[in-house]
Amino acid sequence: MIKTIGVISFFITSLYADICPQTLLFDTTHHLEFTLAGQTAKEEKKVKERLYINQIEDKKLKYTLFWFGDVNTTKSDIDIESINAPFLMQYNDTNTSYKMEKISILSKDKEIEELLWAKVNLLQFASKDGEYQFQNGTGYIEVEQTSKDGNYSIKRDRLVSTNKEPIEIKNSILSIETFENNCSIWKSLELKESVSSSNKQMKLYMKDDRELKVLNVKNDLPKDHWFYQLSADISTWGFEKKQNEMTLDMAQALFKKNQKEMQNAIKDTLVFGDWIKNNMDFLKHLDSLLEKNTLDDNVSKKLFAKLGYLNSVETTNILSSVTLNQNILEKERFRGLMGLKNTSAPLDDEVLYEILDYGLDSDNSPDTFMQNMTGMIAGGLAKERMERSPEQAEKIINAIINTMNTNRKQNGIIGCCWKSTGVST
Repeated sequence: MIKTIGVISFFITSLYADICPQTLLFDTTHHLEFTLAGQTAKEEKKVKERLYINQIEDKKLKYTLFWFGDVNTTKSDIDIESINAPFLMQYNDTNTSYKMEKISILSKDKEIEELLWAKVNLLQFASKDGEYQFQNGTGYIEVEQTSKDGNYSIKRDRLVSTNKEPIEIKNSILSIETFENNCSIWKSLELKESVSSSNKQMKLYMKDDRELKVLNVKNDLPKDHWFYQLSADISTWGFEKKQNEMTLDMAQALFKKNQKEMQNAIKDTLVFGDWIKNNMDFLKHLDSLLEKNTLDDNVSKKLFAKLGYLNSVETTNILSSVTLNQNILEKERFRGLMGLKNTSAPLDDEVLYEILDYGLDSDNSPDTFMQNMTGMIAGGLAKERMERSPEQAEKIINAIINTMNTNRKQNGIIGCCWKSTGVST
């Protein structure tokens, strides 16, 4: 017999009181194909993420609290303007369904909201077999469902967006196995599908053959963890937008001390990553600090590489600022650019404009080498953001196409589109 969410609600209120924890491990492999103006690049990407879950009932409404997080993350570490902040989903649990209705997030960024929708919409299933439209961040997904004994087979046909062309989904089968009479809902998920999108005017085509496995794993958060204290009212969560409280003068006074700390921290990659995360207020001034100070060469190499690896909005903006600052040693700027090259985190709009204006639009600059190198990675910046920030990827591609149409820096444009992807022209 197919498990009912009504039974889940009983367990939530009687056995677990306000806490109904579950942890899912997402293991995704993307086989990407990216074509622009007749040239094709292919790449394989693997991503593992841990999704923490808590079921909440408030005023007879059902909510799921989600967090793509890490057990070591403190509440003060949370950046509300990132996809790694907790978010809330109201759902409809009539009989045996889990259909998402409304998302509540801390950020005001529409792109983050759409991305979070996309990351969890696979968890939906209906109470009866048939054809449905499951809600998504930009519209809805057309699906056809069959089920037996708590196992759901869902064919995903088309993603219909309110502000974009529909995206065709081919050869898509999603299998969902659920728990019966349990507080936790999802036992496992498995997905194989091919998603493609194109823009004929820009001669742009993207294909993603995606394989996803999701497993219910042992919950490693203690029951008194701050995540389980969050209610269905996000205004009570108590997160604040991070403010850069450290001034440049304060950062300058800490430079020698922090350089010594980094020299010790780089011996252990995990320790160094934690040091960076804990000193972001200092690192936000890095471009200005490097106008008058010099990093140890080994620290410099590892710092810029690690900032790129961390791949957050904050670290990409730091790397961009260093790249664009012509008062810094060229080797530091180049390392900043190489760190930026493979990031996928959205850039601040102003920073993105400066990167594109510098790399694509300026002629006869005395800063020729760095300018050309920045132009050469523009295509790579677009490709990396096609999934995580598609609207920003489109802005970059439009800038490339516009520059191509003006016949300016033509060789640099070819390079910017393809050298960073390893594709020959």
